Amino acid sequence: MKMKLYILIILSTFIYPDDECDIMIEDIKDFIIEQRNNNDRSIVPSKTDYIDFTDTYNSHLDSIDNNNDCSSLKKDSIKINLKYYYGIFTVKRVGDVTSFKKMMSSSKKIIEKINDKLKNFTLNDYNPNDPEDNYLDDLDILIQVDKVEAIQKASKLYSYYSKFNRDKINYEIENLDKYYKDLKIFIKDQKYLEMQQFYDKHDKEGKQIFINVEPPPIYYKKSKFKNKYPDQFTRMNFLKSQPFPLKLTNYNEKNGFYMTIPMLPIVQEDWISDPEHAYTITINNKKKIRFEFNLVKQDDVVLNKKELNMEPIEDVPYNWSKIFLSSKYSWKFRDERDDFVIAKYDPSNGIIQNSHINEFIAIKHSDKFVIYVKKNAEKESYSIELDDKKSTFPSFLKYILFLILFGAGNAQT
Repeated sequence: MKMKLYILIILSTFIYPDDECDIMIEDIKDFIIEQRNNNDRSIVPSKTDYIDFTDTYNSHLDSIDNNNDCSSLKKDSIKINLKYYYGIFTVKRVGDVTSFKKMMSSSKKIIEKINDKLKNFTLNDYNPNDPEDNYLDDLDILIQVDKVEAIQKASKLYSYYSKFNRDKINYEIENLDKYYKDLKIFIKDQKYLEMQQFYDKHDKEGKQIFINVEPPPIYYKKSKFKNKYPDQFTRMNFLKSQPFPLKLTNYNEKNGFYMTIPMLPIVQEDWISDPEHAYTITINNKKKIRFEFNLVKQDDVVLNKKELNMEPIEDVPYNWSKIFLSSKYSWKFRDERDDFVIAKYDPSNGIIQNSHINEFIAIKHSDKFVIYVKKNAEKESYSIELDDKKSTFPSFLKYILFLILFGAGNAQT
């Protein structure tokens, strides 16, 4: 299916060209077209190819951030385009819908930021001389020459972004919320207040406990499920192909830390309850547990530590960062790459969180916060503001901020 690269076309039409910026846009267009041309649902990229594609994708994001010839608006517009089409053509096709949802949510936030600026511009509630309000610099130049034309172009851009958000971004997010939900896995009679990894208690080498997902057999026996819900079928194969280490990396105040298998496809039946329509998980290729996960019943799974001979060890997985903050500070935790606040805290209002699901955890103790941040398919850059003082750190240099603020020994990966 041929798909127009709407936002890049819009940019060429409405915003003044910059040579270096245009060269970068052409490189990104070539990358997107390559992904589109390889968009054969019957051929799933190998893990190696997917890693290579994602490395190239992240390299393009870096290029956007580091390009000084592109305007701020143009940079964000290119990001939206890159996130959406790489997500549609490749990430979704391999079944990595967790990363796909993050890309869509990120694009949605960027569009909301753009449209807020454009709306203020058209209402004359925009000061280009304000350092906080120099985002629309190309339109700022035009408005000095022809105010009417500048307002018209801003209005057209607002309409295009709104349509793109409604018809493409929101459409994908709504479908993800409709057809997928996290499977929660708890440990019986135990509340953990730190992340845990589980190991075989009786194994001499102390091997880690792994969980395998076995999708409902009906999806493989009845072509109607595969044909009607191809994205769910792809996700099932993605989940089926990899074992999940038993790690408790999700948190709520009632249960403490627990595990999720993210975005499990919801079986599209509201009345059948039998083994053919049920999932099964296998723990260390021994213990099998069957559970329902359909339109009317979405079970949690509870594991018995003693029965399964499991031993927990407190540990923060390699793809998480653990951060300590004194509770006396007000703070904001910001995604610098996409320019939005993930979460913020002040003593009067408590924690307000606006994060991608399952990727940010803030736990308040009497004298400190313990914050966990997860690394995903995208390379990210975070910053934290403490009482108006801002420190920036990339997600791959997880110790820097806390070595500066608190000294060695307080940061973990």
